Amino acid sequence: MTPQNLTRQFYNQSPYPPPTHSRAMSWRLPPLEWILSLDREGAPRPRRALVAGCGTGSEAFLLQRALKATEIVAVDFSARSIREAKKAQAGSSSLKRIRFMEADLADSGFPRKVGGEFDLIVCHGVLTYIHRPALTLRHLAQCLRPDGVLYLGVNGADHFSANLRPVLASLGFDTAVLPPQERWRDLIKMWEAVEGGAQSGRVTRLPNWYLGGDLFGPLFHNLSLREWVGIFRQAGLFLRGSFGAHRALRPMVASGATRLFLSCPRGKMCELLDLMHPASFHQLLLTREPTAPPPWEDAAKLSAWRPAPTGLYRVSYPRQIRRKDSRPVIVLKSRALSTQFEWPMPRWEAELLRRCDGAKPIRQLLREIGQGAPAAELGEQLFLLWQFGAFNLFPP
Repeated sequence: MTPQNLTRQFYNQSPYPPPTHSRAMSWRLPPLEWILSLDREGAPRPRRALVAGCGTGSEAFLLQRALKATEIVAVDFSARSIREAKKAQAGSSSLKRIRFMEADLADSGFPRKVGGEFDLIVCHGVLTYIHRPALTLRHLAQCLRPDGVLYLGVNGADHFSANLRPVLASLGFDTAVLPPQERWRDLIKMWEAVEGGAQSGRVTRLPNWYLGGDLFGPLFHNLSLREWVGIFRQAGLFLRGSFGAHRALRPMVASGATRLFLSCPRGKMCELLDLMHPASFHQLLLTREPTAPPPWEDAAKLSAWRPAPTGLYRVSYPRQIRRKDSRPVIVLKSRALSTQFEWPMPRWEAELLRRCDGAKPIRQLLREIGQGAPAAELGEQLFLLWQFGAFNLFPP
């Protein structure tokens, strides 16, 4: 039996999540504000969305509640999962706009079967368990509008299954299926005790139905972001950003290392951060078109670009910023990113952040402020705010 058929058989036997949990689950997709904001003018709401690998429907139900006017197509290659999703859908009149259908993401006829292009594709916790992820991504790319965005959730190199599966196998456990007896849980307790840390006990507390898909199963790809990016390139897709990168970037504000990274697009910066601290799970944004980074080291060219707020942050300014050479402390708070930090920045930068609207270039905003920015400082200061997702920059 092929790896793909083994995986299909596994999910037909054990739909994920179980139907009893599907509607009630608060599925941990990243906030839509983040998914729809980076490098997109106006952050338009999607007209059509595709949930690729929908299981028993939890993500499709979540999206429909958040995007009431969006047409949603949700597909899975497990016939049993689709039956369970339709059964759950029948119990709610507010979820009728979702079209559930059985379809294999790896099938060459998949793009034609789902019908047309999508503004948003969500594929969470699926590619990790698919035999040929590059082929599947190529089919998803064919379904994506040129200006659309694909959200992808995949296992990282530090996922707990990457460490535990080899140990389980060495002790004689069949890692392809959840064992009927729970002696394997003693091993998890031991592993977490040795590992220690603030998250100790987290895996031990996970229910069997969760570990049945995230620890046991016929096929796993637990890869570094650099390895995933190589797969994206094979599929003709480009990395735009990684959720949570803003937290890893925080030390850069005070480290003085900014100039080492000025040539990095957001996607490349995410790769470097994962090399420093490998992630257990990647939450990524992909597009069909690459995005060249702004010309950070050429102040003249950079000043022609147009900054536009992403809407991810609420920015609090001092009541008055009097001196031109002052560094007021600006507070950036993001509900979507669950973060807040204080940032002393030059007056010109604080005022530029306050006034930018996506219509005026940097040079015009600086003229209105009545203060120029030192050429050597312009790119370095704006680069950090851009990497944090406080604003986007669009070419003239």
